[in-house]
Amino acid sequence: MRMATKKSICFFSLLLFTFLAQAQERFQTGIYFKAGYYFPQTKSEITNVAPDNVISPGLGAYINYQVVPKMEISVGGAFNYLHTKAVIHSGLKPSVDWHSVDVPVQVNVFPYKQFLLTGGINIVTQVSETFQGYRNPEWNWQAGAGWDFNRYRLMLVWSHGFESRYKYISVSEFNSFVGSNLKFREIALKLEVPLWKF
Repeated sequence: MRMATKKSICFFSLLLFTFLAQAQERFQTGIYFKAGYYFPQTKSEITNVAPDNVISPGLGAYINYQVVPKMEISVGGAFNYLHTKAVIHSGLKPSVDWHSVDVPVQVNVFPYKQFLLTGGINIVTQVSETFQGYRNPEWNWQAGAGWDFNRYRLMLVWSHGFESRYKYISVSEFNSFVGSNLKFREIALKLEVPLWKF
């Protein structure tokens, strides 16, 4: 019985060692900076609310896993700053803070040398200016292209919502909220800086 246990331990240890040896330097972590241009598609039927288009910067971290030499899976997390103004039916133009936590999940492929194509989803969860704590994550598809310069990557990424989401705007003059159905749209320049491979 003890001999069988020892053999099992040796077998699983060998499997673990083999996996770790093959997984060496398949993971990569780093940080990224994003400069996005936010221009949502207004789909309001109840109130005439139209947020202004605006530059929206973000800062985050990511981890990549190399599946095969020309393909990797990337998962990230970032804080996204979004401050704009919105025109409402009364003629007022209140400030809007729709800061968010973004979670992009992407597949990167390298069809030619260091040129890369990327695609996946980005889950955007609003963390400011929510009505009674109401948060309705926006699920968006992403597609883009870029170049890997070894020390950093530069990508241009397009994001578009699968469907519209009802977003609230605080109006201090009315001491209340108004809302609008918006579909997420953004084009962003993204700079990735790798920090560690393992």
